Amino acid sequence: MIVNKQSVKSILTLIIAVTVLGIFAGCSRKATTEIKNSTHIKKTENQYYPYIESLLYLRDGKINPAINKAIESERIKRSPEILIYISKLMFLKNKHAAANIALYAHRKYPRNRKIIILLLNRTMPIDADKKIAVAKKYLKNKNDNSIRIILADLYARKQQISKSISTLSKITGKKNSKILISEGTIYLKLGLKGKAESLFDEAYKLDSSNIKLGLFLAKLKEEKGAIAKAIKIYREIAAQRPKDMFLRYRIANDLERIGKDKEALLYYNEVLNNGQLFKNRAAFSAGLIYLKFENFKKAKVLFEQLLKNNTIGYHAEYYLALAKKGMGELKSAYNLFSRINIGSDFYTDSIINMAEIKNSLNKTKEGLKLIERALKLKPANIKLKIAKARLLRILKRYNESVSLYKKLLSGRINSGEKQYVYLNVADIEYENKNNTKSAIIFLKKAISLNPENAEAMNYLGYIYIDKNINIYKGIRMVKNALKIYPENNFYQDSLGWGYFKLAKYRKAVKILKKAAKSGDPTILKHLGYVYKKLKKYNAAYRVFLKSYHRKNDKSVYKQLILLKKLMDSSR
Repeated sequence: MIVNKQSVKSILTLIIAVTVLGIFAGCSRKATTEIKNSTHIKKTENQYYPYIESLLYLRDGKINPAINKAIESERIKRSPEILIYISKLMFLKNKHAAANIALYAHRKYPRNRKIIILLLNRTMPIDADKKIAVAKKYLKNKNDNSIRIILADLYARKQQISKSISTLSKITGKKNSKILISEGTIYLKLGLKGKAESLFDEAYKLDSSNIKLGLFLAKLKEEKGAIAKAIKIYREIAAQRPKDMFLRYRIANDLERIGKDKEALLYYNEVLNNGQLFKNRAAFSAGLIYLKFENFKKAKVLFEQLLKNNTIGYHAEYYLALAKKGMGELKSAYNLFSRINIGSDFYTDSIINMAEIKNSLNKTKEGLKLIERALKLKPANIKLKIAKARLLRILKRYNESVSLYKKLLSGRINSGEKQYVYLNVADIEYENKNNTKSAIIFLKKAISLNPENAEAMNYLGYIYIDKNINIYKGIRMVKNALKIYPENNFYQDSLGWGYFKLAKYRKAVKILKKAAKSGDPTILKHLGYVYKKLKKYNAAYRVFLKSYHRKNDKSVYKQLILLKKLMDSSR
């Protein structure tokens, strides 16, 4: 049969179509893909027929006839391309036979790059030392970056680190993103994450459309703690995939990790408003942020929905209880807390919250009994013991409270718990027992454990100011606390009170006016004293009155009487 040019074109079209559709049952997808993507084989006209038949058998999943026809094709016209094709076909049936064909092909055509690539393939069951020898021999005559990367990878798999690094260092010329990614992957295997990351960075700059690379690089940044850089990459990818809610959830999660809760909330809400994927996770995280912001109403809605959907179980129940407690729905909150099982990791916190609710309802003794019952079940629980000491103080059993706190200090408690105990003992000594010296000792202990403990610094500074021990030193300590928390109203009050003690009334009034917006009765009282010194009696009277309405303080009542007389006499 004579084959004309038109029939040759038809045959070529058929070859391409069959190759693309060559998916067959029970065969390795990867190996099939390699066969499908093989470079088109140049053949004589007579060679087309067994080759086409081989492809047709391959399409139908008939491996043995496909191999036989491929071998027949190779006998008609011997070529490296046909041997590569046969090896890949054989790989689907017998990997070791495929390896032998690849080695045979290499002996016949030792400088053929395609055969070298086939032989060096990771899945080819050929001894690593043999592969290394083949690659090294080839690289003596050729400068081939791809083969050099394969050689470096072979060394890396054999844990020959110096040889692998040395091989990579010989890569020359302009590197594309594929080469950079391959290099980076090998450096990762060698445990050199820093070097790998820099190569991935470079590759991503060259090809920012590579989403898989971007996601992997962002993950590396997260593991390293470079969260802001990870967020930047996630945002770039999100711009390419506007409907991908995973990316928005990931961005929100990372923003939350670096303290950007408001921005995180925007992304969480975007996830909540778009589809179902990650919706429950986003709802839970958003609910926690709303709790942090004391937006209890929105937190309640989210946790109620999660509980309704039976999602996150007792976690949702606990946080819903917190939201309801914040909203003043104390009975409902108490009932939810009481449902938390003793085996739950929220059991202790639930008991403590129940005791706090009892205390807020002027049933502090009942709250104490709850804590004591829980302690019988969990006698070593530090949180419960701290809660008990706090309630003892509220019940004005100061000695018992201090005694329990001191017992805790002699046991095994962590640094954070120790600092908390030191602060509470200092507060009892100063406020309830008028023991300034003892209070100072405990505050200094808290600061020695953590020089950045702003609360302890402020408290100690305030005592130095209030008791005229060392006003200048007290102001310095308060300023250090304000460097850590510049918006804290109580720290601002301490500083304003310090300036009042130094008779710097204009400075004091400026600071205390800002702090008094919180409505705290003590801050209002301090502002009243400053106004009085400035002879602004009307202003002093107003803030003293506000303070008195918030707290029935005898000293404030006396000031109101005095100011009333001063105001009357000045008319």
